[in-house]
Amino acid sequence: MRNKAKIFSIALVLVIAAILIFVIYSKPSKTKVANNFREDYLKISMKAIQTNPELVTVSKKDKNGEFKDITAKFYIDYITDIQEGKFNKALKLLSDKDNYDIYFESGHTDLKPLLVEFRDGYEKAGIGRIYLYIHEAKEQNLKPIKLSEEEQAIRNFAHVVFNFNYKDRYTKYIDNKDKYYEQFKDVATKNCIEMMKLEHFPYEIEEIYGADKKSSVFIKVKPGPGGDYIAISYQLRDGTVYKMTQIFEAKCKKVNGKMLVDEFQELSTVWNEL
Repeated sequence: MRNKAKIFSIALVLVIAAILIFVIYSKPSKTKVANNFREDYLKISMKAIQTNPELVTVSKKDKNGEFKDITAKFYIDYITDIQEGKFNKALKLLSDKDNYDIYFESGHTDLKPLLVEFRDGYEKAGIGRIYLYIHEAKEQNLKPIKLSEEEQAIRNFAHVVFNFNYKDRYTKYIDNKDKYYEQFKDVATKNCIEMMKLEHFPYEIEEIYGADKKSSVFIKVKPGPGGDYIAISYQLRDGTVYKMTQIFEAKCKKVNGKMLVDEFQELSTVWNEL
C-alpha cells in the first residue's frame, strides 16, 4: 500500500509539474506567434501603402484614449520613404502599438496577393478573418499586380515631379534652372524636359513654396477614364492637409532600353481639405 501511495504521489507531482510547464510555456508561445503576426503585418502594411495607399488607415491614440485617423499627416511625413522601400522610420513609429495602429483592407483584390508573405500558423493566435484571407491567398498562390513598363514609367515620373523639392533640387539649384531640370533626366526624355522648361513646371510652383517638402507629397497616380492620368498629392498648409488632384496627359518612349515619359501636359488641378 505504501508503495502504491508513493507511486501515486510521484505521478501526481509529475502531472502537476507537466501542467505548470504547459501553463508557463504556452503563454510565451502564443505571445511569440502574436508578435510574429504583428511584425509581419507591419511590414506588409508598408507594401500595401506602396501598392494602394488609399486602402490603408493609420490611427493614433488621443488624450482621451481613443484612436483617431492620422493617415494624411502620416503620409506627409513618411510616404515618400515608404514608396522608395525605406521602411525603418515608419516601422519604428508604428511599433508603439499602445499609441499607434495601422489597418489595410486585406480582402481587397489589390492587396490580397501581399498576404502570401505572412508566416504560417496564425490560426492558433485567434487573429480572425484575416487568417482566412491569408489562407486563400496562399492556397491560390496569388501574385501582386505587376505594372507595365509604361505604367511604371508614369509612376516614377509622378513620384519625382509631384514631390516638391525632391532630393533638394529646388534648394540646391534655385539659381540654376538648367541644373534644376537635369534632375528629371532619370524619369523624362530630353524632349519632355524641354517642354517642362517652357511651361516652367514644376519650378514656378516650387518657387512659391520654397524648400518646404511637405508643401506637396506624392501619394499615387492612376489611369483616368479618358486616356489621361490622375495624380494625387497631399499638401500641408498651416497645419491643415489638402488633397491635390492633378489630371495630366503623358506619353512614354524607350530611350537606351529605359522607358521614360516623353510628353507631359497638365490639364487641371483641384484642392480639397482633408
